[in-house]
Amino acid sequence: YGEEYGVIREDADWVWVLDPIDGTRSFITGKPLFGTLIACLYKGTPVIGVIDQCILNERWLGLAGQVSTLNGEPIQTDGVVILNEAE
Repeated sequence: YGEEYGVIREDADWVWVLDPIDGTRSFITGKPLFGTLIACLYKGTPVIGVIDQCILNERWLGLAGQVSTLNGEPIQTDGVVILNEAE
């Protein structure tokens, strides 16, 4: 699947989802708010997801059943479910 090309073989067990430049307008104007998004799904369920923001030297990685990481260091949410209680 690609944003510009649509779905190809959506019936496949394994599907890659790619967005080579998420935040195209930011990229064009030189703002560091863009990145590359990559994901792989198995039968519609995400298995891996990567956000790479090369200009900021940040790589976010999520693997099913594992702790997500930012540049190799574990990350997690704080568990707040009500927006106005977030810090």
